[in-house]
Amino acid sequence: MNRRHYWLGGETPIERAEQSEEGLAFILDMIGAIDAGVYL
Repeated sequence: MNRRHYWLGGETPIERAEQSEEGLAFILDMIGAIDAGVYL
């Protein structure tokens, strides 16, 4: 959660969730999809 990801523009998932209207649940779903090899 605190690792910076290139597909989040260099932000951590927590930083992106704080700025996102979708919130943390959306970010966790996105991370799970990317880890599974499904790119949005």
